[in-house]
Amino acid sequence: MYFYVKQLFLTPISPSLQAHEPNKNVTNTFLLVLGYGLFFYALQFFLFRIGMVSFLPEDTTLGRWDATIYYEISQIGYKEGNVGSYVLLPWVWKLLHVGYYGMSIVNIIFFAAGFTIITYIYPISSSDKLLWLSTPSLYFMFA
Repeated sequence: MYFYVKQLFLTPISPSLQAHEPNKNVTNTFLLVLGYGLFFYALQFFLFRIGMVSFLPEDTTLGRWDATIYYEISQIGYKEGNVGSYVLLPWVWKLLHVGYYGMSIVNIIFFAAGFTIITYIYPISSSDKLLWLSTPSLYFMFA
């Protein structure tokens, strides 16, 4: 596995790969990741509807952990205790005027864009893309 990852990230992109349909590959990757994320987003509603899940996420559950900090920053700005937080997410949140569900969708779009950029720089097969999506730790460990 280590050899494969090392080879993947240290091998320069060949000009022949860059010349073959980059726009189609980028669009397909973005739509694959977006569809993958939205599938799991919709899956929670389906599981609730058939009774396998007893509750749907709501603002109190989606607003746990860092989301509350970013929401507060977007509303009132930085204060003591949250100065180490990133700037872009609260700024986008304030700009879009969306709630926790809306920001979840925006995060899926950001993830799809980031994943698309990485797989454009380091081309991998579609099966490897699905593997990376199925195990997010691979994306964060090696990206």
